[in-house]
Amino acid sequence: MLDTRQISAVAGLVLLCYGIVTTTACTDAVIKDQCSNAVVSSRTLSFAAELSPRVTAASPGAALRLLEVADNTTSTFGTNVAVKHRFICISHAPTVLEVYPASDPIRQQNHAICIDGLNAAGLSIAVLYQENTTSMPFYDRTSSKTSAVNFLDLPAFLLARYATAAAVEKDLKQNLQVVWAPRYNAVGRLVAHGAQDAPPFHITVHDSTGASLVLQFRHGVPEVLHNPLGVFANAPFLQEQLQHHKDWMQQHNLTSDAKPNGKLWPLPGDYSSPSRFTRMAMVRAAALATCWPTVAGNESQLLSPGTLPGRQYPQHSPALLAVLGITQTVYLPRGMDDDGQAASTKASDREVTPYSTLRDHTSKVFFYRTGNNIMYRAVSLASAAWPQGKDAISSKPLVPPQQSWAMDVTNTRYEGPSLHPDR
Repeated sequence: MLDTRQISAVAGLVLLCYGIVTTTACTDAVIKDQCSNAVVSSRTLSFAAELSPRVTAASPGAALRLLEVADNTTSTFGTNVAVKHRFICISHAPTVLEVYPASDPIRQQNHAICIDGLNAAGLSIAVLYQENTTSMPFYDRTSSKTSAVNFLDLPAFLLARYATAAAVEKDLKQNLQVVWAPRYNAVGRLVAHGAQDAPPFHITVHDSTGASLVLQFRHGVPEVLHNPLGVFANAPFLQEQLQHHKDWMQQHNLTSDAKPNGKLWPLPGDYSSPSRFTRMAMVRAAALATCWPTVAGNESQLLSPGTLPGRQYPQHSPALLAVLGITQTVYLPRGMDDDGQAASTKASDREVTPYSTLRDHTSKVFFYRTGNNIMYRAVSLASAAWPQGKDAISSKPLVPPQQSWAMDVTNTRYEGPSLHPDR
């Protein structure tokens, strides 16, 4: 039995680690870029607290630890499952499990509770806050779905085992139960401010074809949905978000699939979840309708986002900058919260974005940065030479890079040699 004093002691910690405080802004977008023939996606996570995330990496053959699917009942896959696809993720374990005493065996195990990640097949996951998720199903031994995993394990499980959104959709609909177990109610109650036992989350999945899925729980019933707009935020549920977008477009005499045509493009301006969703959807439509300019007349545009100045740039840099531009439109500026209001005067209530990610699903590269350094770090899953074997899961704290995000050119007389052959 978990001591209430232990719950009180770690309540703030867990809330911080999951970003579940009075307001929480999560956003995600994916594009299939016609200009560079690449699928890329981007995610931001904002909330009013510090956290201690970790970068977790796993190689094929590694043993991924699994939580119970019911009290004293291991997953149908056993206590662990073999990793098929190399993956990397931002994890909030083991910190989230500190609601349990140090003597609890769960604290001694290497659980990967992933919040955002990408695998070597080009499949990504992202967990976002969803206040309308009030409950999740329990494990049903009589169900026609004969396999089961705990919700907290699902993101890492999908990264470890699946290559496509289609395969994920099939198993979620036909074979795989995603469940909640009372064993972990302490975590759920802390995340939900004591309002319920299950954590208030939903999940989005993208793959290298550009397919986008959403797993949400309406009144405790799982729903697996295609996301036609390729953007995602928080509450309400996806169907209501899509309706909000449709209503907004109709109010401004635009069809739901309209693209900019030189006239006013009336984006919703606040930072509430429905407005963030609709704003990203509209900006995404604009991004998909054109490419970055790389020439003007006979002059090449060296500084255009569509130009690759050298091999040191990411292969699909133009596409990555395009999807980054979509999520940047909802990146919380200082002084705003995700209800579109001015920030609280209490420092503890002011939202920040502690980390953001970019994912190249085509080249299988995962990019991430911290909130205080705009330089991204990159991990190539296609070329990673990581240790193999059942113990080949590693985890290290996510900390800012040692390099400054600004290059000091004070004593440099010029920026560098001209890349224009005629100059």
